[in-house]
Amino acid sequence: MHKFKIGFSILTLLISTSIATAAPVTLEQKWVTDGFDRPESLYPSEDGSEIYVSNINGDSRTIDGNGYISRLDLNGNVIEKNWITGLNGPKGFAVENGILYVGDIDALIMIDVKTKEIIKRVPIKDPGFLNDTTVHNGRVFMSDTGKGILYTYTEEDGLSNFLEGEEVKSINGLLPHNGKLLVTRMPTGELLSIDPTDKSISVIGSGIIRGDGIGVLPNAGYIITSFSGEIYQIEDADTTHLLLDTKPDEISQNDAYYINGVLYVANLGNNTVTATSVR
Repeated sequence: MHKFKIGFSILTLLISTSIATAAPVTLEQKWVTDGFDRPESLYPSEDGSEIYVSNINGDSRTIDGNGYISRLDLNGNVIEKNWITGLNGPKGFAVENGILYVGDIDALIMIDVKTKEIIKRVPIKDPGFLNDTTVHNGRVFMSDTGKGILYTYTEEDGLSNFLEGEEVKSINGLLPHNGKLLVTRMPTGELLSIDPTDKSISVIGSGIIRGDGIGVLPNAGYIITSFSGEIYQIEDADTTHLLLDTKPDEISQNDAYYINGVLYVANLGNNTVTATSVR
């Protein structure tokens, strides 16, 4: 595994349903680290000093025990490649209060970060395609892209279907923000805002293809990754900028995390993790 630089094939392109009101943000690649095994998602440690990366390491739907999670420092150096092992097809995850919550093919799995031990498995009956996981106000949320279900879990109430049906069909990425839950919905190219209290849904952006990871940009809307190879900026409800298209280079832009001006992205197709400055 090593770190290397690659150039962006397409710089900045604008796609918008209206005339853009401001210039889009710009991207400058910081580093790329290779040698992973189908990395699907990433998330920072609670102290912000490291990045954790989930590796499917095989087929996304096969229960094989090959999946694992890696640790990187913020410069892209691998601290521990096989940090947490014995998973199947780990995808989106979150870390809170020393517990890592990960969706893994047919279960919500909870792992003690200090001991690296699995402390609980919550099985999902007849799952479609478990995808992203997040924690919001003490509740775990998990998207089932295949079934169009948004699950919720608490220790007190267990697992339940929070939302399901056409409005959340093929949902993917999840991110809490300002008391709401931001959700990417792939077939419509929408960014949704869901109120966890009354379950109301608003469309706050569109024009994205196969949206995956979500980041909130200071005073500039949202940055969205797409596993087909794009990175977008949703400036407002009517304006979406295509910032990067790496399809010609066969580079996917899977789940991501934006923090302190840097977008960290898992590139499943070519087994890399990328860090990019956003300005």
